[in-house]
Amino acid sequence: MLGNNQESQALQDRIREWAFFALFGIGIGLALRFILFRGWATSVWMIATGWLVTFFFVAIPEEFYFRGLLQNLLEPRLGRQRALMLATAIFGLSHFNKPLPFAWRYVLLATIAGVFYGRAWRDRRRLTASAITHTGVDVVWSVWFR
Repeated sequence: MLGNNQESQALQDRIREWAFFALFGIGIGLALRFILFRGWATSVWMIATGWLVTFFFVAIPEEFYFRGLLQNLLEPRLGRQRALMLATAIFGLSHFNKPLPFAWRYVLLATIAGVFYGRAWRDRRRLTASAITHTGVDVVWSVWFR
C-alpha cells in the first residue's frame, strides 16, 4: 500500500499524462474534424456514470491487455521505449473497429493516447494508473467532444 505522499504523487502522474494527451489530442482531433466541441451542458450524474462504466468496462480490460500483459511482456525483450511504441501501435490499430473506409483518424488518436496510457502505467507499473488516464480521456471525449 502506498503512503499518502506516494498516493498524491501517483494521482499527479495520472493527471499529468491526461493533460499531456489533452494538449495533443484535442488539438489534433479538432484539426482532423474527428471531434467537435459539444458544449458544457451536461449533468454530474452523466459524468459520474460515464466514469464508472468506462473505468470498469473499457479502461480496465483494455489496459490489462495492452499494458499489463503486452507492454509488460515486451519490455524485457525490446526495452522500455520500443515496448511502449509497439504496444501503442497495436492499441491504436485495435481501434479500427468501424466498417470501411478505414477509420484512420480514430486509429491515429487512439495511438497517440496509447503513448500517454503506456507512460502512466510505466511510471508506477500499476494498471490503475493507465486505466484512470484512459478513463479521463474517454469521458472527456464522450461528454464534451463527440
